[in-house]
Amino acid sequence: MKDVRLIEGNEPLRRRRRGPDKDEGCFVCGETTSDGKPVCIEHLDQIPEIVAIEGKIRMIDAERERLATKGARGVGRDSILVREVLGMLKAKPMSIEKIAQDLDLHENSSRAIVDVLVKRGIVRLERTGRGRMIACLT
Repeated sequence: MKDVRLIEGNEPLRRRRRGPDKDEGCFVCGETTSDGKPVCIEHLDQIPEIVAIEGKIRMIDAERERLATKGARGVGRDSILVREVLGMLKAKPMSIEKIAQDLDLHENSSRAIVDVLVKRGIVRLERTGRGRMIACLT
């Protein structure tokens, strides 16, 4: 049972959660928000977590563009897509086509990423019994 205290008139008063901005309203415009939320509906796009996610999406889009135009030269050392590919290959070996499909990349882009990882000695390419090439972590 929830902790409910009675006040004048026998109206239940639920205990409020503690934390910043619970009674202050929207941190952008100061308007009162429902349930003590830190922002109003008009300023959802300014929540720090949302701003960070949007920034990451812009970085991934820029990487996709570089891969499409420059190929392997467009693969950076701190590439988000390289980290994604390595995470996928850590789980299991995959074909270049499957990597492209899972990351929603053009096959040439996923091939460029794998080629860079092969040159760095992080990934090796193997042929399956059916003759298909797969990428594996070394």
